[in-house]
Amino acid sequence: MLWIKKYRKSIEDILKKGHSPYESEEKEKEYTTESALKFVLDLKKLELKPSSISDYQTRLNDFLKYLEKRSIHRKSITLIDKKIINAYLNDVLRKTSPRNRNNTKSVLSALFTKLVKEDFIENNFIKDLDVLKSEPQKNTAFTQNEVKKIFKHLKEKDVWMYYFCAHVYYGLFRNIEVVRISISDINLPEKLIKSSTKTGLFYKQLPNILIDEVYSNIDLSKYPPNYSLFTKFDEPEMWYSGFKDTDGNKKVTDEGNRRSYWGKRFTKVARKPLGFSEEYTIYSLRHSAIGTYFLNKLNKYRSEKIPNFEEKALDAVRSVTLHKSNEVVKNYLREIGYYKIEDWSDVFK
Repeated sequence: MLWIKKYRKSIEDILKKGHSPYESEEKEKEYTTESALKFVLDLKKLELKPSSISDYQTRLNDFLKYLEKRSIHRKSITLIDKKIINAYLNDVLRKTSPRNRNNTKSVLSALFTKLVKEDFIENNFIKDLDVLKSEPQKNTAFTQNEVKKIFKHLKEKDVWMYYFCAHVYYGLFRNIEVVRISISDINLPEKLIKSSTKTGLFYKQLPNILIDEVYSNIDLSKYPPNYSLFTKFDEPEMWYSGFKDTDGNKKVTDEGNRRSYWGKRFTKVARKPLGFSEEYTIYSLRHSAIGTYFLNKLNKYRSEKIPNFEEKALDAVRSVTLHKSNEVVKNYLREIGYYKIEDWSDVFK
């Protein structure tokens, strides 16, 4: 009876539009759940950034593997209902976290919206599913002694991991910005480096310590301008993924996977051997650098008896982090543990 009702409604809609009902049958035969989702993913890729494309592809692949184990992937896309999606999202939740479950829901919902627009299904029920409450993942800041310990360890055990971390700490680069650096982005004579962020392209000043500790040890003239500075080969290189595009050309590994590689490498080489817990990551080094910068400015302005020395120090941090207001900077510093002393005289004892 359910199938009869569905077909009756579909045929009525098709006839109203002046089409033949047999066109709909041919479409359902041609597109399975797997092929329909892959089709709309290809359409969605035209709207997405490269980093988002990788995320969509990975999450869809995991979903299709789940369906394949249950012999659903070859059946009609119209058979995918709320019960199946809920079961899959619960499976993701059990294996990972509420945050990852919510992100998976968002990706599937976007694909199902495309399915609706392409007339594969009638409505997107995924968008109405609950979003679970999840605590944002924190990256705890290292103390200065811990930073020294980590850098000493990396210089001895993994110098390219040290080079990567030095950009995060001394240059205040985000991890994704570091993996984006190519040879052509580096202008050593003017001590500048082109940085690609989500808000656009910027030139960052290279601090002398980065030039001394990193760039004095790498002969950049040996490498083509399109080579990535940081690769798994521990030298500038084109980091290919092993896959080819539609024209048969090698595909460069996407930046999300490159960032993940360096994160895992840090865990293996530094975090675990030195006994740090999971909330400590490469990004924790950036928090440490910004927190230390704040305290140094605070100390300087206070010793110089500059009025409103605290606000001046927050202004200095805001010029680096590009937060919207000093109150937002203050909240950020609280989160990383660098703004919790009410009597500032305690800082300088």
